[in-house]
Amino acid sequence: MTFKKQTLQQEDYIPNLAFDSVIFGFNGKKLKILILEYRNTGLFALPGGFIRRDENLDEAVKNGVSERTGLTDIYLEQFQTFGEANRADPEPMKRILEMNGLDPASHQWLLGRFVSVAYYALINFEKVVPKPDPLSDGIDWYALDELPPLMMDHKTIIEKALETVGLREPGEERILRIHNTLDLGELLVSEAYRAEVEAREDLSVVNEAAPMPFDTSGDLPLHF
Repeated sequence: MTFKKQTLQQEDYIPNLAFDSVIFGFNGKKLKILILEYRNTGLFALPGGFIRRDENLDEAVKNGVSERTGLTDIYLEQFQTFGEANRADPEPMKRILEMNGLDPASHQWLLGRFVSVAYYALINFEKVVPKPDPLSDGIDWYALDELPPLMMDHKTIIEKALETVGLREPGEERILRIHNTLDLGELLVSEAYRAEVEAREDLSVVNEAAPMPFDTSGDLPLHF
């Protein structure tokens, strides 16, 4: 979450409401996600923040993403609200406050349950020099299969964002390749189908998994 030390006053913000941003970075070949690391805690999280009482929600999110990326012309889309009861765990925020020299007892409003409105953004990570927020000492791009353990429900938020934009984490893509529609004796399928194939008596695995030869456009060749 994004805030300035000198403005952590409860009366400045809408109570118990936050936003989280899944910032997708894509350079035409690789897809990555921007992740914060909170100072001296070992906690990793999505960039996010709170909404001031005199601020529009979309404006708050745009400002937050702009502060982390340095960009102003950003595609943003709201995709889901997260309000599970386990978002009330105060321990992660307590550690973040303590490691930044802030007294948790004076910031009780930050330790309660927050409903978070989630947005995703699409940018080119090669055009960005990420900047951590005031409570973080690190921020970096991570590939989908190299994400660190994330606090609270942030992994779930990423998964929902991927579903919304029609993407899946590596290993979950379900691809079926038919060499010849007149001969269905042998099919090429992605690893995501393995459990289904092994559960059927009329199918068997002929070869072990190997990388599919996608070209730079994401297409498979006619023959391989």
